Amino acid sequence: MRNVTREIAKLVENNKRMQNEAVKKQNPPNPKEIFGDRKPRLSLIPLSGQLAQFEAQFDGKLKYGEVNWRKTGVEAMTYVDAAMRHLQLYANGEKHARDTGVQNLGAVMACCAIIIDAEAHNMLIDNREISPEACDMLHEAEKMVSKLKEMHVLREEIKNKKVFEYPAAVVPINTPLDNSEYDKD
Repeated sequence: MRNVTREIAKLVENNKRMQNEAVKKQNPPNPKEIFGDRKPRLSLIPLSGQLAQFEAQFDGKLKYGEVNWRKTGVEAMTYVDAAMRHLQLYANGEKHARDTGVQNLGAVMACCAIIIDAEAHNMLIDNREISPEACDMLHEAEKMVSKLKEMHVLREEIKNKKVFEYPAAVVPINTPLDNSEYDKD
């Protein structure tokens, strides 16, 4: 029954999309739409994520006051560390913070938003240990992961084809090699 309901929903959505396209072809564009297309589409941020962040922000408002970071300034690393703790809790199986019940991922989002907003309002105390070398290492690690993945794909292909690498070529295992230069005993 669920599959039938999904199929009906898809058909209805497809029909609605086709009707909208037909209306757009018949009518000139709405002037509001022309200007609206130049503006950020905040609807791209999923409501579920917005609500998870709201929950954490509302909890913070009740504890510390509304937009307190704009009034007193905040240290970046306080929120980086808090975001990392909440992310680790989530990664290790805890969806909700034990003390408040707030979603850990919502708390991560709230921490990031506070850093961004504090910086935008010149209220961020940037106490990060800036290291271009650490950034370079992380980017290099991405290249290393790619290289290792490629190497393992090739290794699996070789294993599945029962071949091995010979200095200048890939040779099937059952192929006799010319060992005459080694058999001169």
